[in-house]
Parts: sequence; C-alpha cells; structure tokens
Amino acid sequence: MSDDDGIVARLDRRARQLWSRLPADAAAGRLLDGAPGGLPAALREAQALLMRQQGRLWRRTAATAWALGQADPSLVGGIGPARHLARLARARRWEDTGLRLIAASAMLAVAACVLFGLGWSYGAWVGLFLPCLMALWPIYAALDDARFSFARAVAVVALARIGEPETAQDVAQAVTDTRKGKQTLGSGLVRRAAAASLPSALRRLSAEHYGSVSTRLSEALAAALPVVEPSVQRAVLRALLLVGRGADAEAVGRLLGRAPNGEVRELARRTLTVLEERRKAERDVLLLVRAGEAPPAGEALLRPAGSLVGPLEDRLLSPAEAPIHDEETAAS
Repeated sequence: MSDDDGIVARLDRRARQLWSRLPADAAAGRLLDGAPGGLPAALREAQALLMRQQGRLWRRTAATAWALGQADPSLVGGIGPARHLARLARARRWEDTGLRLIAASAMLAVAACVLFGLGWSYGAWVGLFLPCLMALWPIYAALDDARFSFARAVAVVALARIGEPETAQDVAQAVTDTRKGKQTLGSGLVRRAAAASLPSALRRLSAEHYGSVSTRLSEALAAALPVVEPSVQRAVLRALLLVGRGADAEAVGRLLGRAPNGEVRELARRTLTVLEERRKAERDVLLLVRAGEAPPAGEALLRPAGSLVGPLEDRLLSPAEAPIHDEETAAS
C-alpha cells in the first residue's frame, strides 16, 4: 500500500476526532445526529462556516467538511454543499497570512517612528520587536498554512465522496495544487488527498456529460495524468473517454509513450483514438462556421425595400436583377 492509499484513512481519523470534540450544538454534530428536522439549519450554518474560511476556526472547518462528506446525500442535498466544499478546496491561506503580516509590520514601523519623534523610550522597544516579528513570520505562516491545508484536504475528500460531476474539476485541479506556483508546507497534503480520492470524484461521469461539464475538468484531468499512480491513471483515462476534448490528446499521447503498465497503455491507446476523432470533428465544425466571402463590389444580395412597388409576392420572390412592375405598368 502506497502512502497515498492511506492518506484518506488518516484524514478521516483525524477529522473524526475533531468532530467528536465539537460542542453538541455545533452544525457538524447535527449533520450526523440522525434528526432530519434539524438538518436545514445545520446545513446553513455549515455552509456559512465554510464560506468564512477563517484560519483560527480550522478545526471546526475541517470537522464540518468531513461531516458533509459523511452525511446522507439524500438528506443534505448534493450540489449545494459540494459548491461550498469546492470553494474551501480552492482557497489559499498563504497569501492572506503574508498580507496580514505586512500590514502589521507597517503599522509597527509607523508607531516606532512616531514614538522616536516624540522622544519616548518605548520607540526603541518597538524598533527591536519589529525585526523579531519579521523573523518569526515564516514559522507562523508555515504553521498557519499547514493547519488550513488540512481543512482543505478534508474538503477535497468530502467533495469526492459527494461525487457531483460539476465539482469534479476542483478535485482534479487539487492534484496539481501549487505544483507550478508557491510550494507551501500543506500543499503536498492537499495534492496527495486529491490524487487518492480522484477516482471517487469521477465515478458519476457519463457520456451524457460530454460538452455539458466545464472544459476545465478535462484540462485538469490531462494535467493530472503524469503525476498520479497507475490505478488513478486508469480512472482518469476512462473519464477522458467520456468527457475529454481533442486538445487533451497530446497529454494522453505523452502518457502512451512512457506508461510502463500494460493496462494503462491499452486504455491510453483507446482514449487517444477517441480524442483524435473528436479533435478532427471539432476542427471540421470550426471550418463549417467560418466567415463567408463578401460579394464583389456592385453586386447586392439584398435590394432596398423602397425600390419595390409590386405585390408582396413579387417583392419576396423576384430576383435582384429583374425589375419589378406593378399591374398598371404592365398594362401600359
């Protein structure tokens, strides 16, 4: 068993511990207490908590996300909780922490200048405290990001359990979370949780979703192909068979050239054939809807209505070159 295989179980165990320590009246507790009458209010509180995304409430946020993933979908609904979980899964904490620290440092610097100008000895203490604060900021930012990333990882797993096709893209995008951007202490946990739960997130996709789900889903699936285990690659390839676009053929072709697993290679070959056919069809559609050529100068496709004096049938059916005469003109 790989480390990714056990990441979901570890997240579940930790989140359940947090959930068990919540007050009895907490929204996360009421989501699983088996009382349908109290679910609407509990669900509203849970969604409001997920939208706030406050770092100091990371324990309650993680427990609430876990409870939403464990609750009966027929009771709590599917797409509503899934969208709130998706917002949490996409949230970024590191940048917010840095902005808060910069603002606090600027305020302390201004206070130190004012105190020095007034001749107060307290200004020296503020001036000494400011460098210490800047030195401790990386430690605080790393710890804050790790705690909030745990809540994000739990939200990704819960999102996969709900399995809404509209939010499957958020799980797929989390597989490559910050891979090309800022690497943080908690980003690796989010990526491993997303990779392990991605097959579950894709289980409800069908051929009917082709063209109806966001194109970001197929883009995220293609980006995740080279960084996931063979078992997850098979699930991704099956999903691309259903909803993939012609542009995803390049990623599948690269995987086909280096995939060591025979089953993955065979599935990649089938997927590549389908995606190349779709790419050709998409190109043909673009050719069909291209702009037409303008007529030569002096040749009008439409004649002004003011130049027509005959009956309505003549106005509609007569060629542009032929003059139209009314009955009196024809009689004369």
